[in-house]
Amino acid sequence: MDDLRSQYEPRACQDSQETPPQQSYPPPDQGGYGTQPPYDATPAPLALAGIGARFLALLVDGFIITVVFGILFGGLAIFLGVGLSASQGNEGAEFLAVTMMYGLIGLLYLGMVLYYVLMECSPLQATLGKMMVGIQVVDGDGERISFLRSLGRNLMKIFISGQFCFIGYIVAFFTEKKQSLHDLVASTYVVNKHG
Repeated sequence: MDDLRSQYEPRACQDSQETPPQQSYPPPDQGGYGTQPPYDATPAPLALAGIGARFLALLVDGFIITVVFGILFGGLAIFLGVGLSASQGNEGAEFLAVTMMYGLIGLLYLGMVLYYVLMECSPLQATLGKMMVGIQVVDGDGERISFLRSLGRNLMKIFISGQFCFIGYIVAFFTEKKQSLHDLVASTYVVNKHG
């Protein structure tokens, strides 16, 4: 019994001057822990997307937007048309219906802008059309663009590049890095996703 008791009694701490053995790590210059591979500050060249791929993505996005907004606008037109025909002769109701129609058209345009802006600054970096073609929008370092840069790029695309006989798009044929006018202003590039 004394043997059992002695096994389970706490032992006195030993006061020793020994230090625990130190683990040795390889020095940083030998590729051990705490080292990083050499950093090359030169960014890899961007694999720029061709103008044909960009045009195809624009067509796909245009089709998607046309279908989605056509359905929404068609439903809205039916709803407001029924409301207008029921309110014939009531000027207040007609004014309200027309005001609602213009407000909803504005919301549809806002939805279109947000589609481009949010998709291009998201981790996907591309609209549905660009994803189908395999291209994406990046900044000069090949990184994802910010919300504000995407907003500026797309507002420029809608109000400048798309106006005046699409001159903003035609610019891409003549720039070294295939940038449209809105890409030049926003310092963005459209690149192949895998390469």
